[in-house]
Amino acid sequence: MTFRYFAYGSNMLTEWLRGRCPSAEPIGIAIATNHKLRFGKRSIDKSGKATALAMTVARLSPSGS
Repeated sequence: MTFRYFAYGSNMLTEWLRGRCPSAEPIGIAIATNHKLRFGKRSIDKSGKATALAMTVARLSPSGS
C-alpha cells in the first residue's frame, strides 16, 4: 500500500520514521497552507502529539446585504 504522510517534528527524521515504516521515502518539502497545529492530545510516551486542523475562511457580507 502506498500513501503520503505529512510529517512534522521528530517524524521528519527519515531514520525515525523508517523504524516504524521501513519503506518510507522522503519525496519533498510541503507547506500546509490554511492549517494550524493543535497540541491537544495526551501522550503516554512523553512525546508531543498534535493534529493539523484545516482553517476555514469566513466571508462576511456588510450588514444589510
